[in-house]
Amino acid sequence: MRALIAQKKIGMNPRNSARLALAIALSAASIAVLAEPSLLPLQAFDVTGTSGHVPIIIGANEINTAVTTFAATDLEPAQEAVFTLESNGEDIYAAGNHRSAFQLLRAQSPTPDGYYYQLQFLPRVLIAELLAGTGDGVALTVGADRNGDSLPQADEVVCAMTSSAAAPARCILGPDVIGDPATTYWVMAAAPPGNLGVHYSAVLSSGLPQVALPKDPARLPSITSLSPPYGSLLLTGPGRVPADIAFPLRLTWNAGMPLRRFYAAALMGAGPVASLVDNASALMPIVFERTFVKDANSHPVPVGPTGGGNLGFVLTAHETQQRIFIDLPPSDTEYPSLDITTSAFAPGQVATQFYAVRTDFPPPSADPLAAVAPGPENAAAAWSVTNGVNAFSVSIPHPASGRWYVVASNQTANTAQFSMNIMDSINGVGRSTPTIEPGMYFNPQRSGHGISISQAAGQQLVLWYSYLEDGAPTWYIAQAGAPPANSGWWSAQLYRVSWDGTGKPVRVGSILLTPTATNRFTFAWQLDGEQGSEAFELLAAADACVSLGNAAAALSGNWFAPAEGGYGVDVLSRANQQFDIVYIYDALGLARWGIGSRSPFAANSALDILQSAGFCPTCSWKPVTTQPLGTLMMDYSSASNGMLAMNFALNAPLSGNWNVSQPMLRLTGSSACSQ
Repeated sequence: MRALIAQKKIGMNPRNSARLALAIALSAASIAVLAEPSLLPLQAFDVTGTSGHVPIIIGANEINTAVTTFAATDLEPAQEAVFTLESNGEDIYAAGNHRSAFQLLRAQSPTPDGYYYQLQFLPRVLIAELLAGTGDGVALTVGADRNGDSLPQADEVVCAMTSSAAAPARCILGPDVIGDPATTYWVMAAAPPGNLGVHYSAVLSSGLPQVALPKDPARLPSITSLSPPYGSLLLTGPGRVPADIAFPLRLTWNAGMPLRRFYAAALMGAGPVASLVDNASALMPIVFERTFVKDANSHPVPVGPTGGGNLGFVLTAHETQQRIFIDLPPSDTEYPSLDITTSAFAPGQVATQFYAVRTDFPPPSADPLAAVAPGPENAAAAWSVTNGVNAFSVSIPHPASGRWYVVASNQTANTAQFSMNIMDSINGVGRSTPTIEPGMYFNPQRSGHGISISQAAGQQLVLWYSYLEDGAPTWYIAQAGAPPANSGWWSAQLYRVSWDGTGKPVRVGSILLTPTATNRFTFAWQLDGEQGSEAFELLAAADACVSLGNAAAALSGNWFAPAEGGYGVDVLSRANQQFDIVYIYDALGLARWGIGSRSPFAANSALDILQSAGFCPTCSWKPVTTQPLGTLMMDYSSASNGMLAMNFALNAPLSGNWNVSQPMLRLTGSSACSQ
């Protein structure tokens, strides 16, 4: 069955655990759709950076079944070509005719046996377009090469459209038409038969976005992504969406995209991620067009000592990246060297200049984005990767602690791709660095968001309480081994969590804590394709004593309901105050939080909890506003267990209630306390 759908387009400039979307303006196009599952309107995005995210709103009645699972294909580079076609009496399927031109699309071959990743690639959507610049009346035709001759045939046609100046043609074919990975598809542009001798321009673009699945069926239930390893797209959404209601999604890209067009597809449904391949409820075709804006790529790129891992970068023509940095913690032992290696991906084709320069640790600031690097006047080292020199290593002797920038500048009109490895040469041996103790931390110049740090069983847990672009509260979680003494950096993967009766984590970034003084650190983060860095300091430590029965104990840490993992309470208890942050979910299963306190501490107490509205991680600071959320009851039986009761009603624009009464257990924190 054929139907017509409208294109949606947006332009943007990107500046324990988790799951991840588009509000868009309409743009007309003539589109033929041949697909099941339900094919949603195509989303088109104009972006300027190599990473970032876009919000999507799925409208009411667009999906008529409940959905709980979201995934995306990888980005597929568009095959693009401009043809000059002649209107004549030739058969458009005849070899050597001047009236038509075509492209071939094939799925990627499975990875060879013995390759590290054993994958097969399945096409989920075919997108073919005649873009702006195409002559009026040029026809777009798509076919399946059933006879295997790699040539268009009239009896192979599966979609045909005709362009006009107002609505260039587009064919979108779903998995019921193009699901066979062994089939080749052809995409053809043809001049109209009349107007003999008239020439027509055809701007033809097409792509075949695919999902990557393990060859071994036993691995299918455990996969969490349909993109290839190190895939470039991530789609996350709510934990539970009833049929026919509007809901938000978040689409994140993180790829070294050159200046060109890309295609992809988002899949939505229920059940395990692998089930979306054949049983998706809805499929959404996507177009990315990356255009150049000078220094659009120059977002903060915080790195720890990679120790052998390489970070990849793409610079467009004459672009400069001024915010790649590593923070070296203060140390009572001199750093022997800071070693930097840069390597070109395409040697002999680019000329990229680098320099390394130090500055002091930044103080707390209202700006979440790291400042640009100082100029090259005081550079500790400068070097180039250019024709005949595809890799270069520098060693800066005895670097002082502080923030070290590496500035990269593309000196050519070509795209420059390079990798970088930054490593200090001590790696924690024989060094004394400042400590970061468990507690609540914040940036006093961006008050209203912050993190909690707690530990247990050799692990460190961080909860980041923040906000989305619309000001709604949300939280993220990170966990890794607790840092040994004097280890300097601590890093962990960052997750967003959604709820469908239990917490469902999805990795959406990473965090890096670098101590700058006792209980002070730079909090560097990568989230949804964006990066930032702030100076954090201790708000309150977690080792204070309170009276519990006839004994003193510290109760600060993370508490949860073991019968329903995924929500809980971050507790900071002091003799003169109890300060609690609840992490819960709204009606769609999206992560939300509330905050409350009471004085003095009591083992059995009720706290009035507030719902906050604030600023997103890259947004300008603004004062936080609050509304009553409800009541939290905490009843401690001991330093490790008790009862909790939550009675919350989320305020508009959020919706939902969170009403529970459960036994609680202590997840992190020590009962030992300082007097």
